[in-house]
Amino acid sequence: MAYTLPRMEKCCCISLRTGSLLVGYVSIAISLLFTGAVSWSLYKVVTYVNSEVKPNPEHTAEEIAKVALGVYISHAYLLLVLLYYFFISLLLVIGVHMVRHKYCSFKNELLPNL
Repeated sequence: MAYTLPRMEKCCCISLRTGSLLVGYVSIAISLLFTGAVSWSLYKVVTYVNSEVKPNPEHTAEEIAKVALGVYISHAYLLLVLLYYFFISLLLVIGVHMVRHKYCSFKNELLPNL
C-alpha cells in the first residue's frame, strides 16, 4: 500500500521558495551575529587574562590560566558550531536560488506499479 504525500505550493500565504529564502537569509544573519558576539566575548577574556592589573588578587595566575583554558575551548567549540550553521544556511540559500526544474518534477516511475 503506497501513500502519496500532499504537494504544497504555499504556506502561510507565501510561496515555499520565498519562505525557504527567508529562513536561509535569517539563519545566515543570526549565525553572523552570534559569531561576532562570541568573538567579542573571546576578545574580552583574552584581554582580561593578559592584563597587567589583576582586579581580584585572591586568585593566582595559574587559577586564572586554568579557567581561561576552559573558556577558550568552549568558545572554540561554539565558533565551530556557528561556522557549521553558517555553511548549512549558505547551502540552503544557494540551493534555493538554483532553479533546476528537472529536480522539482514528480516522477511516477519511482513508485512501484500497484
